Amino acid sequence: MKVSGTSKSPDKIEAQALAVAVFKDEKPNAGLLKTLDQAVAGLITEVIKAEGFAAKAGETAYFHVAG
Repeated sequence: MKVSGTSKSPDKIEAQALAVAVFKDEKPNAGLLKTLDQAVAGLITEVIKAEGFAAKAGETAYFHVAG
């Protein structure tokens, strides 16, 4: 497995997996999270609401999407 970092826009990245750091109180309505949330039809917003994801230390959310 090859791991690398980039500052490219997420719509320009070709990858099998994408890891994104989310900071405390960060919401999916701005910046990178907004772009990613739009790309997955609001899935990130729904998981944050449903699971109470708060970006605490050690907390992880996984999103399985295709396409």
